[in-house]
Amino acid sequence: ADVVQDIAGRVYIAAGDIHVYANDGRSLGQIVMPERPLSLVFGGPDNRTLYVAARTSLYRVSLPAP
Repeated sequence: ADVVQDIAGRVYIAAGDIHVYANDGRSLGQIVMPERPLSLVFGGPDNRTLYVAARTSLYRVSLPAP
């Protein structure tokens, strides 16, 4: 599973869908993806855009401000 952390300290784990955890370990839910994610990276001018690479596609998820 690929794991990344956003600027607010939330942790994103690519495992089937994308599971999101607070920096204290609490589950915040998940981001349901149409394809199994392979790799995650944050980018964009404010570093709040999550890019998700899957087997056949690249997805972009805009996240709210911390």
